[in-house]
Amino acid sequence: MAIFKHIHKSPRFGDRAGCTSRQDVRRLMDYLTRESAHGKIAWNNFQNDTPDGITEEIMALDRGSSKYKAYHFMLSFPASERSQWEANLDKVLEDFAQRFRVHRMVWATHEDKDNYHLHGCIFAQTARGTKLRLETKVGDKLLPVAASLRKMAEDWEDRLDGQQTGRSTSLGTSVSKDSLEMAHRQHIEGKSPTPVPAKLQLKAEIERLVARSRSFAELESNARDAGIEIRFTEHANGTGVSFSDGSISLRGREAGFTFQTLTQKFNEPNPTIVRSRPDPGLAKRNRPRGSRPAASRIREADRPPRKDAGNPDVGHRGEPSTYRRLQETLRHISRVNHQAGLLQLLQFLAYALERMATAVDYHRPARKTRRPTL
Repeated sequence: MAIFKHIHKSPRFGDRAGCTSRQDVRRLMDYLTRESAHGKIAWNNFQNDTPDGITEEIMALDRGSSKYKAYHFMLSFPASERSQWEANLDKVLEDFAQRFRVHRMVWATHEDKDNYHLHGCIFAQTARGTKLRLETKVGDKLLPVAASLRKMAEDWEDRLDGQQTGRSTSLGTSVSKDSLEMAHRQHIEGKSPTPVPAKLQLKAEIERLVARSRSFAELESNARDAGIEIRFTEHANGTGVSFSDGSISLRGREAGFTFQTLTQKFNEPNPTIVRSRPDPGLAKRNRPRGSRPAASRIREADRPPRKDAGNPDVGHRGEPSTYRRLQETLRHISRVNHQAGLLQLLQFLAYALERMATAVDYHRPARKTRRPTL
């Protein structure tokens, strides 16, 4: 599994997307060519070939069109595939330059880890002196830099018959590059027996369970034996399914098997399964804070008059007036059958009369009581 990454957060640059000063560029060049990593220049189309010379050249080429002077990229390859990636390294880097329209760049190989990888310093401006856009366009769709790099890695994995771990489709698990890198790092450090992320391992186990099962009952039995819980939840728009091994959970769409696809596979339109209902209190607590309605801090008497005040088509609190609702009801009655329309008309007239009576009582002046004369 190859990893192509734009390093935009690091101890050298903090949260910045790249180098913003001469000091940053020189620090990045020193990192690329450091002796402890046995760094060797693998690609360089600058006029200079020393860290100080490349730094000065970048600062001289800078036209001030962007606050960034250079970007830091990293390409990492599996140790078992080093020979095939190393043999095609020039083509890979040339493809990188063409995809991102890079004007100047320098790459150095590092061998301080088990996997074969490179670090690159990319000049942040194009040949015309404009800002280098890190996105790429595939058809009519503009891909951000992370998706663009992943697409490039997948293209070269297909071309070189490399590992294809972490592929994401429209119906399946989408794994971030951070999850892939963490799983790969844990495998190198001996903390995990495989470099495959836990989500993909659970997805593979679910695929094996579904392939061995011929019914919902057999699927639930096989899942219990494997230590996987299957939960069916009844929603307003249908039944959902989720899978969990106690630490990782996947929804049906993430696992590649929705309730609809399972019913089609097992040919059971109405399976005898236990369906649970979602907890509305939990959904309310998990709702983002910004989407919760806030209490009004302005009293009704302090509110400025509405722009639609006095409009006969607008009633109390901006709601449609009785006259407007009568028009809409009559328009709707003309589109339904006779009996249903008549019933709806009678219901509306009763409601309208009740509202009119309430309004009359509200606006009727109070009677004045005469005081008895002595």
